[in-house]
Amino acid sequence: MVLFKLKMPRSSEKRLRFSVEQDVMLLKEVIDINPFEDIDRWKDVHENFVNECNVPFSLRTCKDHCNHLLNLYLKDSLKVRPKETPEDFAIKQKYLEQIIEIRKQYNPVSIPRRGPRRSNWDDTDDSPNVKSEPTDMKSEDSDDDFFWEEENERDKKETEKVVAVVDIEAKLKQQELAIEERKLTLKEKRQKLEEEKFELNKLERTRRMEIERAERDMYRKGVMQNQLVINALLERYNKRNGGNLCIL
Repeated sequence: MVLFKLKMPRSSEKRLRFSVEQDVMLLKEVIDINPFEDIDRWKDVHENFVNECNVPFSLRTCKDHCNHLLNLYLKDSLKVRPKETPEDFAIKQKYLEQIIEIRKQYNPVSIPRRGPRRSNWDDTDDSPNVKSEPTDMKSEDSDDDFFWEEENERDKKETEKVVAVVDIEAKLKQQELAIEERKLTLKEKRQKLEEEKFELNKLERTRRMEIERAERDMYRKGVMQNQLVINALLERYNKRNGGNLCIL
């Protein structure tokens, strides 16, 4: 059994815009529930956020948007949005910094440094011969390059589960085939025993008939011999006595 995970192109998906308030609400849910400790908590983050903002964002959209905000913040590309007050922007930055710190506690992997990235992705090379490129500014519709390690872990676990299920199904199928083979073998043995039993019974009946036939033949022979003896005795008696003795 092979499972294929299809990913729809972003251009075919209906994109829902996040408002300034929804940005803060989403980041607050991530901090409160902490899906980095248990990736299954992303479902709770999504459910609470959607119920609170009453907008049908998908789970993947929420995770991608949080990912997008973190990506902008780490590259110092996070800008004040239209109608966003300085206070709201400061809260958003505070929440993003808290999320980064929380993530470090549960997944201490390499996280991109804040600030512009060099074209060769080398933060330690200060050679003047290397010309740095401007910061790659991305709009909200662009793809993110700050990937979640938890996604890879979940995909790995799902793949392992699928492989385990396939192995179990294969073992069960093998067991079923083995049982069917045993049943067929037993059926053949039973049929062979029945045939042997039938042949034995047939042979026994034949022998019994032969014995009975032999006994009848011996009885006839004995009767005939007795009759011959009696006839001889009668004949001798009649000759001696001149009589006509007859024994019925």
